[in-house]
Amino acid sequence: MHTMMDTDILERTHVYVAHQLPTNGLDTAHALTLEHTRALVAVAEEVGRSVRLNEHDMQLLLLAAWLYDLSNHQNSSPEEVKPSPAAQFLESSGLTAADINTVMQCIVATQYPQQPKNLLEEVLCDAVASFMASKDYLLHEERKAGLTPGALNEELKWIDEQRTLLKKHSYFTSYARHTFSAGKEKNIKTLKQKREEIISATPELQVLWEENKKLKKNLQKGKEQKVIKGVETMFRTTMASHLQLSVIADSKANIMISINAIIASIMISSFIKSFSDVPHLIIPAFFLTVVCIVTTIIAVLATRPNIKKTSSKPGGIDYLFFGDYTTLSADVYRANMREIMHDSDRLYNSMIDNIYLQGKVLEKKYRLLKLSYTVFVIGLCLVLASYAIAWFFLA
Repeated sequence: MHTMMDTDILERTHVYVAHQLPTNGLDTAHALTLEHTRALVAVAEEVGRSVRLNEHDMQLLLLAAWLYDLSNHQNSSPEEVKPSPAAQFLESSGLTAADINTVMQCIVATQYPQQPKNLLEEVLCDAVASFMASKDYLLHEERKAGLTPGALNEELKWIDEQRTLLKKHSYFTSYARHTFSAGKEKNIKTLKQKREEIISATPELQVLWEENKKLKKNLQKGKEQKVIKGVETMFRTTMASHLQLSVIADSKANIMISINAIIASIMISSFIKSFSDVPHLIIPAFFLTVVCIVTTIIAVLATRPNIKKTSSKPGGIDYLFFGDYTTLSADVYRANMREIMHDSDRLYNSMIDNIYLQGKVLEKKYRLLKLSYTVFVIGLCLVLASYAIAWFFLA
């Protein structure tokens, strides 16, 4: 629960700031004027009401807005909250330590790049950044930069920095986005036009600008090619890995088929000739034969190819997997493959789908192969147990 705040503290802060700004040096170039502070307070209150701040939070917000210009003028390193005359004033005005910290943290959060941690900080950040949308913003920033008259390279650098700052910045509250974004975009366009005017008026700069654009384009191409090579390597490695795993699965299944087929053949042929002399071994032998046959069937299912008799719907055909496209005519297949080759998104999607389907096939193979080994091992143990019982108890 918030403690009640002195209702006159905002007026006292107004008077304090009005006296402090001139004594600390009126900085018109940096817009640290009482007029700027009053405008900031008005915008902060406007944005604060749009998000429906309660009375206590609204007072803290307005205190931060009143002290914003003064704190930035007094602190050489505003990235961290330090003891300052503004904080001392708030303490002498009866604010709690928690409220003072909230006010000072709001001021710190406005430093670029803005990273507010709560709604109160977001509101003050948007109020401070609202001046990016004003008509006088570029003029104030140009004065603040102290550009040398006629130094075109210096001016171009400043324009680029401002454009980057304005483009990267985004408002946090919906009210600020709706109210200030258009003005900010207008300033971005003004900077762009100013840049083009400077370059077009100077042939040497025009040449450098064109070379710079080509260099950026080449760098972008180089990055894209690097990404493409990485993607191709990923696809190649994954497909090779799937193929190798498929070969291993088929090899293991073939081993199971061969071993169990031989055992089953021997046992079946022995039923007629040999078991008349040892009738007590008929049941274990029959059991062994069943285990071998079941294991063989499961291993065969693991290696059994799956060919579709009917084609999938057109949007679901995998043109890189023979099991899907064999139902299509050569002309249709050729036309679709050419479309895929000219559409990088579709090409990558087809390769991704192909890898996914390979994974599904591998999952089925290894699941059946595991079942085959499990049946063989458990069955073999039971067969050995039945042989032992037959020899020692039924012979």
